[in-house]
Amino acid sequence: TGGGSRHPRPRNPGGVKAAEETAKQFAEGNSMRVLALARVPVRRARFELVLGEAQGAFNRATAAVAYLEKLVIDPKDRFGKRVHDNVLQLALGTVSDSALRLGRYADAEAASRKRVALPLSPFDNPVADKAYRQVQLASALAYQGRGAEALTTLAPALEYYANEKKVGAGDTKFRLDYAEALLASALAQAPDAAGRAARLRTL
Repeated sequence: TGGGSRHPRPRNPGGVKAAEETAKQFAEGNSMRVLALARVPVRRARFELVLGEAQGAFNRATAAVAYLEKLVIDPKDRFGKRVHDNVLQLALGTVSDSALRLGRYADAEAASRKRVALPLSPFDNPVADKAYRQVQLASALAYQGRGAEALTTLAPALEYYANEKKVGAGDTKFRLDYAEALLASALAQAPDAAGRAARLRTL
């Protein structure tokens, strides 16, 4: 049905029990309790994706996104807003990952575009976070045959990964993220001689 095993691996699985325990530390109605509980289905969806249950992950993450988009956080609660946006971007990333596995490329694109538009995570490396969001969107575009758009979207991420590699980056997460970026680049190449040559150089 499409992306199959070539699609990027799930990220940050598990954490369900931790989210549930965190929620217990806050009173009923507290935004941190609400958001900790909202994180639970997102973590469950990530775990489903690890187990290869892409449809279940897609359904659960899509429902989580719908809930989070309707959830109102007090504008004065700046930390709560940051946490909300972070949980929402995780949910959108899961929708995109699972949609790509299911061959639902338009759904993957829609989720990725929403994710790109959200503030970068304050709980992660913001530059790496931005680069991976670009990779995810570019993958969705490439699988739809929109190679030129995918390459434009991907260009900043490829530059970031290449520069990081030059200064010695090489941990497992970096290598996997860079590999996904290179795969997206290969998929986006034109089906002509120049594109085939570029694809071979990339892979």
